[in-house]
Amino acid sequence: IIAGGKRLHNASSAYRSAAECASGSGDLHYASLLYRYSAMSFEKDGESALHSECLFLSKECERRYLYLCLFDPKRLKSVLMSGETDARKDGGFRLLMRWIKTVLWCLIWGHGERPRRTVGLSLLLIVLMAVAYMGGSLSGPRGTFAPDFLTSLYFSIMTFTTVGYGDLVPVGFNRIWASMESLGGVLLVPLLLVGLTRKYLRA
Repeated sequence: IIAGGKRLHNASSAYRSAAECASGSGDLHYASLLYRYSAMSFEKDGESALHSECLFLSKECERRYLYLCLFDPKRLKSVLMSGETDARKDGGFRLLMRWIKTVLWCLIWGHGERPRRTVGLSLLLIVLMAVAYMGGSLSGPRGTFAPDFLTSLYFSIMTFTTVGYGDLVPVGFNRIWASMESLGGVLLVPLLLVGLTRKYLRA
């Protein structure tokens, strides 16, 4: 029962092995459940890294399962276990919303277990917005001007972090870009903080 001081090590490993087999055979709903059980067992043993990995895999199996429900129901029917809940009973629209949510959550922050994705997405947004600002104008102490890349990058960082020193102000169409970027910053920065807390400060 005890392996290296970990009371639930055998159970955690067994759940994970069963989840891998279920995932390999296409039974994604069952695999998601088994990965969740494995994550809970690893958490009780203080195995933070394995706990995080199994949570991520559980959500990924759920995402793939929802995809089958929406786009490949024949294949889904062949792998559903008897008595297993079929997500298609939720209705098409609700099912689609659940799938879109899991896809976005995967891309933005890896279901809360991959905060580096949020960092990468934030940096990408800052650079893309800086390039967009170069196509318009900014207003500063010396009037309106067409910014170079470094000036645009500085303004993009200030806008994303919602610092807004006020030394530069968007003009014309750049106001739309600035509004979109500030909204992105408001959404992404809290997700990054939450993701870092979940990943690195988990007890």
